[in-house]
Amino acid sequence: MTLNARFKVFLAAFLFLIIVRHGYCTDTLQIKKLELTAKVWGFVVFKTEQRISNPDKELLKFIRFTDKKESYEIYRHRLYQWARRRLSVTKNNCNCNEGILPPSMLWVSDTLLLGNDLSKYLTPFTHICSTKGCPQYYFKKAIPVFYQEIKSNPNKTNRHYMLLGAIKYWNITNYFYSYLTDCATDWNKELSEFLYRFDTLQSYKGYYMALLQFSQKLHDGHARIYSTWAADHLFTYEIPCEVEVYDNLAIVTKIDSSSSLQKNDIITSVNHQPIQKCISHWEKYLSSSTHGWFLHTMRNYLFTSNDSIMNLDIVRNGMSLNMDILLVKRRKNKKIETDNVYNMNRDSIGYIHLENLQLYHIAQMKQQLQSAKVLIVDAREYPNSTLEALSPWLIDEHKVFAYHSTYNTSCLGSYLKDSSITATNKPDRYRGTILFVIDRSTISQGEFMSMAFLQSTNVILMGRSTAGAIGVTSQFNLPGDITCRITTSRISLPDGSAVQQQGISPNVNLSENKEIVTSDDLIVYAYEYAHRIINFRPK
Repeated sequence: MTLNARFKVFLAAFLFLIIVRHGYCTDTLQIKKLELTAKVWGFVVFKTEQRISNPDKELLKFIRFTDKKESYEIYRHRLYQWARRRLSVTKNNCNCNEGILPPSMLWVSDTLLLGNDLSKYLTPFTHICSTKGCPQYYFKKAIPVFYQEIKSNPNKTNRHYMLLGAIKYWNITNYFYSYLTDCATDWNKELSEFLYRFDTLQSYKGYYMALLQFSQKLHDGHARIYSTWAADHLFTYEIPCEVEVYDNLAIVTKIDSSSSLQKNDIITSVNHQPIQKCISHWEKYLSSSTHGWFLHTMRNYLFTSNDSIMNLDIVRNGMSLNMDILLVKRRKNKKIETDNVYNMNRDSIGYIHLENLQLYHIAQMKQQLQSAKVLIVDAREYPNSTLEALSPWLIDEHKVFAYHSTYNTSCLGSYLKDSSITATNKPDRYRGTILFVIDRSTISQGEFMSMAFLQSTNVILMGRSTAGAIGVTSQFNLPGDITCRITTSRISLPDGSAVQQQGISPNVNLSENKEIVTSDDLIVYAYEYAHRIINFRPK
């Protein structure tokens, strides 16, 4: 071997050692410690039911310990001793899981990560119930209250706090997200990848966007990440109209007087980026149960900006235009117009808009619409908790319409079965035909109401499939003034079929009707359908 060749071999070996010592292996050791911390900390905290006075502070301490140049074995022993001290308060044996590890606890058998001692120590605790009747749980909410949680100013949220946020999000989702077993994502394998991502973040914006990407893996329309900082700095302004988004275009459906846009304008690009490209960008960040719901919620991101002007390419009456649109400050509350709650037209067709309907409207509404020949119930968007009041008037039988599983606060990893039943009929029950209009914007409580109305013999569901995001949700907080929401109880139809990520299919499916473009067209068609019912004369 020549001297030059030997030098090259020596240099390659030297560089390899430098990379191993200061690059990949260092990162791998750091992430491995963080992964161990995430799993053991979450397990211990939830098994002891908040008997740890400040669990966030304990977690932050271990995150900082991972920066020390100590071996994995020493760090693991430190965590092992902490777990033994904390888990000593856990009581009561249980066989809820019948000897089978719940999916959220399968990692306990990972001796490669935990080592034999820690794995053997934790395994028995997967079958131990925590104390029953703990007052630290919200009523009908699954996630324990994190008392004395660590809070941080968005402008001062550093790497340690960001890692704390990632670990809390992973753990709360791992134990309390009710559809995790149905999710295509392997939540256990995602942890190390995201810890590496959070370990390299440089800004609060990166932290917020990484959490969005984390939540996207759940494919759940209920998975929300909200930050006041992001609302004020990233989504300060919005377009002064309402828009429906499709795969490669958007259609203006409602306008404000301040807007230079017109109803039925077709938007094809935003700030010189085709709509399709913008959609592809947000697919990485927005959690959605179905493609339809994703496109619906896209408008909240696609047509907002931290700049007060947005450039749009539009098609108006067949002509292509390029316009700079003046945006408006985001409006938190939109005024509900009284005449868009319920009405009766001259053909005796009644109309109820569930999104705007309030409980105080119902008594007078029943008097006005009792004589309607056909009743159109508009279930687009999110209704306002009116099912219990409407059920005895509009639904014709007292029957089970949904089964659901709710997290069992007495045993980590197990669920309790329950059901929902429509209310008993009232003597003045409405006897006519009901057209219950749904589409991709019908989500959660709207789908719950759809399931109830679906059981009634005088109801026709019509429109398009719903959002496919249903279940009771719970909320928790992360450092940096971030609020998160996930689904903590799962719901199915009486025959056991799923709604989550499937949606509810209507009896009269208008998804293939090319003439029906926007959701407002569904209501126009519903009136046409109502006229057919009124004019129909059976032999």
